[in-house]
Amino acid sequence: MKRLLSSRIACTVALFLFVVSLMFLLALPPVSASAAADDDVPGVSLAVGGSQTNQVTAADNHDVFAVHLTEGEEVNILCMPEGPDSAKGKFHFLVPGAPSIASPSGYEEVRGNLASGKYVTSYFDIDYMAAKSGTYYLWVEWTEGELDYEISVTRTAWPAITAPDSDDIYGLPVGSGSYEGIVDTFVDRDDVYAVKLFSGQEVRLRLEPIASMKLSGVTAYLYLLGPSSKTVKTYEHQTVASDSAVKSRFPELFKVAQVAYTPTATGVYYIWVKAGSIGANVPYRLTVSGTVERPPDTPPISFSDVPAGHSYADAIYDLASREIIQGYAGGRFGPSDPVVRQQFAKMIVLSLGLSVSEADLCPFGDVDVGGPSSLYPDNYVAVCATYNITKGTTQGLFAPWASISRAQVITMVVRAIEALHPALLADPPVGWWSVWGDFDPTHAPTAAKAQHNGLLAGLPITTTSVWSNMSRGEVAQILHNLLELLE
Repeated sequence: MKRLLSSRIACTVALFLFVVSLMFLLALPPVSASAAADDDVPGVSLAVGGSQTNQVTAADNHDVFAVHLTEGEEVNILCMPEGPDSAKGKFHFLVPGAPSIASPSGYEEVRGNLASGKYVTSYFDIDYMAAKSGTYYLWVEWTEGELDYEISVTRTAWPAITAPDSDDIYGLPVGSGSYEGIVDTFVDRDDVYAVKLFSGQEVRLRLEPIASMKLSGVTAYLYLLGPSSKTVKTYEHQTVASDSAVKSRFPELFKVAQVAYTPTATGVYYIWVKAGSIGANVPYRLTVSGTVERPPDTPPISFSDVPAGHSYADAIYDLASREIIQGYAGGRFGPSDPVVRQQFAKMIVLSLGLSVSEADLCPFGDVDVGGPSSLYPDNYVAVCATYNITKGTTQGLFAPWASISRAQVITMVVRAIEALHPALLADPPVGWWSVWGDFDPTHAPTAAKAQHNGLLAGLPITTTSVWSNMSRGEVAQILHNLLELLE
């Protein structure tokens, strides 16, 4: 009798514990089913020539794939819904640098609707030629039902465009002939060519969209700029003639841009091909004819120690053309030389286009006063202090002759953007740090934000110390990145 009672008590206790455990599990929030593809950037790797099948549902409503595309090679991107049951979704194509599907603005090249069904199927199918090599993202988003799909990226038969390009004046020197390139709103908006024209002699330009891209109505602009033009990144250029080209699969909408111009002065002129439509990728063929001559390869501003293949050549010549930086006597730039803090104060103020006058009084007692004949260094440092770009080193001191470190440069650049363009920089994910990690309470957060927003692109961040001195070449690169972000 006692054994039977004990057995009944044990069963009752076990049943009670089972019921309590079941109630606890039911009270937990539902756990989404594991997805075959990641739910956010960087996604699952997908090779050109490969394909994958998967499903998005209410429980797993995002799949992201990462594919490396090579500049100038056209690929077909296909996302095909499968299955007879009605289901809906969206396909998004994001360009390199996209931080997350939560913030695709400025990175979404194109999107399309997906739908599966017995009678109606909507699918995504484009031919795309990358304007810049890099990792692109294919994002499948759930909308309704259970959407099965197959996604593939395959190389088309269209010949690759392997010609070099230039993003700004001086441009790629050309003469008579045809040249191919690609412009894209998000990754490579501008292609610039330099050509020598002669007074009274007509030049003819023709810009024809090419490749079998299936998108319609995308636009590119053709500009001929005068010899006094300095850059296409601001309004410091003179347009002497222009036209537009439209890529469309419909013959009645397809348009070739054509320009005929007779200069009144001999000199180096600039041909500027610019992406027009938002998210527009336009492969093109540019034809130059008439009395023209190929100008020298070396741009008007030239430094003997910064050849065309130098790591920071584009950045250095960009800033030199804007008169933000200068070289030394004898034609050197000194790309490996350190930068002192008061020099960087002037560089960043000029990069931001901030006004400077004698009325800007420097709050730091260790900065020399240039006097009425010079705004450097005190007035430039004063402007940096006014906008909270610098807070000095210690109370009332700036250490103007000290070499500036990478950490200090990065922090000043981030502070400058946040002061003048507070909504421009996206916050990195919680707990996300730069390659240097959580190295300092002041500089680590700004370094993370800088890397997350592309401000450190082109810099050797994986092989250098954040506390070491930043060279003139590196400073030119980060300020070049700043200008590209602002423009």
